[in-house]
Amino acid sequence: MQKNVLSKFYSYVILILIIFISIIHSDAIAGGKAGIYGIYMVPQGEEAKNFSRPGLGFGLHIVVPVPQLANILAGTSGLEFINLLDKTVQFRDRNTGLLIDQNTNQNYFRLYLGAQVGGHGNAFFRPHAGMNIAMEVYGISTDLIVSDSYSGEEIVQNVRNESYVVAG
Repeated sequence: MQKNVLSKFYSYVILILIIFISIIHSDAIAGGKAGIYGIYMVPQGEEAKNFSRPGLGFGLHIVVPVPQLANILAGTSGLEFINLLDKTVQFRDRNTGLLIDQNTNQNYFRLYLGAQVGGHGNAFFRPHAGMNIAMEVYGISTDLIVSDSYSGEEIVQNVRNESYVVAG
């Protein structure tokens, strides 16, 4: 099942790359645009808020219109990266009585390719609609940290380090 999804994803990526290559060899680059933007993401739900804080990230995107089609159709591509700021939760182990810090760190990455339909010429108001295919990667890492009150050293144990990839 997952192989079918990935093979469809790769076929779409190849199709879009062929379109991009054909656009690059035209005058479309002069009418294209690129952007850099900031992203602010807030964790949703009680469980998410317990283990992360609102995070900051950035995004880059390019739009390349096709002048042969009266600048109505354009290819678009971009990437985004967000780091949900780590959060440390402190608790006491019931068996040993040790004070333990649980540190959770989460990251989100998205790479997308797609197309836009609408006005891409010179105008103040240029409505458009688009569709993208994307690959998203979510990573989470959890460490348990036990501090030695005498020597000041820390014992760090990584209890979770997972990444999830979704394409669609």
